[in-house]
Amino acid sequence: MVQDAGKLLDRFKAHLGTNYAPTEVEVAELKRILHEPDAQIRALDEQIGQKEAELEELRKRREALVHSTRGPRALLSPIRRIPQDILQEILLACLPGERYPTMSADEPPMLLTRISSHWRQVAHRTPRLWDAIHIPAPSTALFIDDPVSDTEAMANITDKRIGAVNAWLSRSGACPLSISLWERHSAHDHTYFVRFLTECLIPVCFRWKDVTFASSEKGLNPVKHLTKAQTPLLDSLHLSLTNSALLSIASPNASWADFGILGSQRLTSLSMCSPDVPWKAIRWEQLTTFSLNRETMHWNEIGYCSIEDLKSALREARALISCTLQIRIRLEWDDISNPLDTGELPIELPSLQNLTIDDYEGISVLPFLRTPCLYSLSYASILSIPRISHSPSLLRYLQLNPGVDIHEFSTDDSSLSIEHLVPCLELLPALRVLHIIPRPPIMMLRNSVKPLDDELLTLLTPSESPLGARQTLCPNIEDVEFAHETNMSEAAVVNWIRKKQTSEDIRVKKLRNVKLAFAKKKPKGRDITADLQSYVDAGLKVELKYRPVNYRDLTSLYEGLPSGLARR
Repeated sequence: MVQDAGKLLDRFKAHLGTNYAPTEVEVAELKRILHEPDAQIRALDEQIGQKEAELEELRKRREALVHSTRGPRALLSPIRRIPQDILQEILLACLPGERYPTMSADEPPMLLTRISSHWRQVAHRTPRLWDAIHIPAPSTALFIDDPVSDTEAMANITDKRIGAVNAWLSRSGACPLSISLWERHSAHDHTYFVRFLTECLIPVCFRWKDVTFASSEKGLNPVKHLTKAQTPLLDSLHLSLTNSALLSIASPNASWADFGILGSQRLTSLSMCSPDVPWKAIRWEQLTTFSLNRETMHWNEIGYCSIEDLKSALREARALISCTLQIRIRLEWDDISNPLDTGELPIELPSLQNLTIDDYEGISVLPFLRTPCLYSLSYASILSIPRISHSPSLLRYLQLNPGVDIHEFSTDDSSLSIEHLVPCLELLPALRVLHIIPRPPIMMLRNSVKPLDDELLTLLTPSESPLGARQTLCPNIEDVEFAHETNMSEAAVVNWIRKKQTSEDIRVKKLRNVKLAFAKKKPKGRDITADLQSYVDAGLKVELKYRPVNYRDLTSLYEGLPSGLARR
């Protein structure tokens, strides 16, 4: 019958897939033709329903078996048979590697205690899981737009956190401790911060190894009474001040010289952000890392470092490997008139590899340094003295350290003019990384330096002459970042990259990373990324930044245009 129906349907093939409307006779004929196929379809539907019912019953039986054997089957899980010492190592590998763990239940180690009772027991019996912690102390409101904190609620939060911290530290056994205690600010008192110190941390100070405190100096008063004998394991100490300049008048600085732990026998790393440096209390000869930084220092606070004290300390710190000197030097015209006393002995730092320095032209400590192993240098010129005529202290330092193989150099867009930058780069033939970034907002003083242009790119571009590499500035450079706005042209940028990537001179290294900002909007119809695509496909990373389309400078024709005004 299906074949007969097929033959009858052949009469309607010409109309299939069209908008043809059959006649009454044709409709009756089509219904007769489809009667038998429709009956077969209904029969098949019934069979499918029966099979689906049977399949559903099989699924239910299977699910019941799976459910009934789930418990016994879990006993066969390989993780259950792992020896406890291996499981402990797995748990330790779960800890964050780039920072201290927090008390959050969403991350290890707290998260690991919620997997199973067995894991919780193992975690609690693994002291190294609990030998590091970050503790944020609740802070009272300081500014008008801060959310006003309920005193009772904040006290309750503090009570709970103190209990949690003590429980945490109790699980650490006898392990040396790495601790970060942080307070945003406190306008009136430091009750919460001090409570964490006195109730949690000071009782275990004999186990302090790496410690970071961020508070006001007043908040750190309990630490002041500790002696170096009470912190025999202390290796690293970071003291960061979070009180604002508005509060520094009402809360005068405590003397850092009273902090006995600064003379701890094992202290090798010290970071501070206060001009009140206890020069005599610190064991300079054992420090490998020293940092005086401006991370939270307010430039209108009273307090300066003496360059003579600084030089005296550095002469003792011969073991330094990393040093940051972002400080304010007391300006004295008698010192400025003689920028470099050639009769003074140099400061030998034979192991120093990383140096970050905020430099004061005219009274700089930089030319005195002798650093044969320096690898990375970050330089900022804080203040240039117009009445004194001399070359930059950075240039004098490089001239007095011939052969130093500095591979990484960074500065900001206001520290060196092109006239001073190029001679410095000429003394850095091994340089591989060059970063010139915008001046940080905290450094309010700015020198007048015009933006970099094609002149620098021309010097960095490999020459096609036989003496190529010897005529090329920094031929080994691989990573370049000009994050400040430059006046470089797209054509010069493309030419520089092309010649660097295609140079056949083995003394010229290919670029790996280029970041560059233009002091203009992106030209319409011009996209140099297409010219660089082949080099990008070969592994070069390129990031080009232009001003936004709606950018307006001080010469904009829209300057001063009142809003809300229209022609009448």
